[in-house]
Amino acid sequence: MIGDSHAAMFGEACFKKGDTKMTLGTGCSLLMHLGDTPLPSKNGLLTTIGWSVGNTVAYAWEGAIVSCGSMIEWLKGLNIIANVEETEEMARKVAHDCEVLLIPAFSGLGAPFWQMDRKASFHGITFGTKNEHLVAATLDAICFQIKAVIDAMEGDLGHAVPQLAMHGGLSKNKYIRQTLEHLLHVHITLQDNSDISAQGAAYLAGLTDGTFRDLEHISELRTTIPLDTSEAVTSLNTRYNSWLARVKQHQ
Repeated sequence: MIGDSHAAMFGEACFKKGDTKMTLGTGCSLLMHLGDTPLPSKNGLLTTIGWSVGNTVAYAWEGAIVSCGSMIEWLKGLNIIANVEETEEMARKVAHDCEVLLIPAFSGLGAPFWQMDRKASFHGITFGTKNEHLVAATLDAICFQIKAVIDAMEGDLGHAVPQLAMHGGLSKNKYIRQTLEHLLHVHITLQDNSDISAQGAAYLAGLTDGTFRDLEHISELRTTIPLDTSEAVTSLNTRYNSWLARVKQHQ
């Protein structure tokens, strides 16, 4: 028995200290393997049990992001988009000169800021702002939140995240994938499987009943597909720093 997000961690074969996964669903859950000793975070992360089998317990730092895919549904409700597939092309039209920023506190901001009383807000809107700018700002806000959590994890860990596994509905969005690749400077992997949590539960059950020899055997079964991350957005770091400064103004 294992919970959804933690099963995804096992399904991504996060078996070594520093191995990290992110699930881009309604919210976004990032989990980093800590080893067999629970450690408190100094940067706003949660300490949790990642998974356990037999006498082995793997601990993790978790970065819980409240609003991710739910913002896409919000855009649909405003008739700004008809479906999530539109967002990639719309964002690309304005990405290089978009000055609109979104603080995505629709239900407060989670890790690593924990501003749970805050409300969402757009910044930089002018008479020239179009739907495309709002979409780009929304996709950027998803990536910026992930960047803030990864920075917190690396601060606690003491070095860069060696590899980041990505899955969930929005992992199919190339704009998000490319933005994350260029923002994080981390090798991002993606499996050709949309049910990573179910895969993790199956791996855990198979490990218990002897179907799989050990964790290394499971790691060998995990296959990834290449990411197309050739197209970079030129103003990413500047926009992220402006976004982060606005978030911190509330603190």
